Amino acid sequence: MGTKINFQIIDTCRNDKRWSVYTRIYDTYAGEKKYKIPNLYVNIGEWDKRKQRFKNSIVHNRILEKQISKFEDIILNYNLEDKPFSFENFEKDFFEDYSKNDVFSFIDYLLKTKYKSLEKSTSETIEINRKRLKGFRENILFSDISHSFYREYENYLWNNDYAHSVVNKSIKTLKMIENEAEKAGFVKQNVGRHYKLRSENIEVTFLNKDEILLLIEKYKKKEYKGGKQRALSAFLFSCFTGLRISEVESLKNKDFDGNILTIIDAKSKVKRTKQLNNFAIELLSPIPDQPNLSLLNIPSKQKTNQYIKDIALACKIDKHLSFKTGRSTYSTTLMKATGDIKLSSKETGHKKLTTTEKFYLGWDENDTIQANKKHMKYIFGE
Repeated sequence: MGTKINFQIIDTCRNDKRWSVYTRIYDTYAGEKKYKIPNLYVNIGEWDKRKQRFKNSIVHNRILEKQISKFEDIILNYNLEDKPFSFENFEKDFFEDYSKNDVFSFIDYLLKTKYKSLEKSTSETIEINRKRLKGFRENILFSDISHSFYREYENYLWNNDYAHSVVNKSIKTLKMIENEAEKAGFVKQNVGRHYKLRSENIEVTFLNKDEILLLIEKYKKKEYKGGKQRALSAFLFSCFTGLRISEVESLKNKDFDGNILTIIDAKSKVKRTKQLNNFAIELLSPIPDQPNLSLLNIPSKQKTNQYIKDIALACKIDKHLSFKTGRSTYSTTLMKATGDIKLSSKETGHKKLTTTEKFYLGWDENDTIQANKKHMKYIFGE
């Protein structure tokens, strides 16, 4: 009977209602093993069980044909060399290309060899970006990386409310990894070299005074229930504190003491305290005898951002809102109220003043009108 190959889908369905495709290798003496094919999934109605092929996907069927061709070459070499079949030898030969082509394996290789002597902070940055990539896709081959892959990854980062600098750094790290893979001969066409970061020119959104007051009115009237009301409460809290969604999520009852809030900065990991204004305190409902209970109890990031978009639409606020809009709103309104950019930068938790200037200080038409009036008065004395 010898050694044979076929393909199977496993009965367990993924969360996205698709099934993984497995390569099944059977040998008369060694038995059988199944291997998951990276990034190959099928809807149950699209799989022809008899033919063991996708019904309507030429591209996916070519992947299966390549697997068969490679399998046949390996078995032929075993026969020519009179080499007995074993799964240990077969896995080394069959998956050799995958280990070279696998993005995460290559990152491990870089960290153990070329990047072994890097500063700890740099290697930690690469490790953090690996986790973000894993969150985006569990398995990634260099052959999967295309222009649309970069765009989808960037959209994923934006939709998960990462800051501008984080999105930029994540994309640049992926480009760096692809550059290294090209030097090592694993990448023939370097897509990242020509990919332009959309985030470099993204306009920062913030709410003006009237829009903030409108949302406060909706909150006080309790027009929304459950998760949507909690999302609005957390968003307004960000508008009056400048906290990131991850910082709000991590707040516990024990972090609040009267009007002082203890925060762990999401980027620097440095502990700092912040004095809250009266409205920010009003948004909290601490339970002193439950110190480890969540202070604001917000829904998931995805749900919170969706609720904020829904509320903006219902309030006819014609702006693209997400939770990070609260942070830019806080910095901008604080600057307008005080005229002190250094204070705005300090309270937002920025290390550099340029970060505040570049990303968080927005101006509206009324600012331009007032600036022109002041300029005319200075020149003509009117």
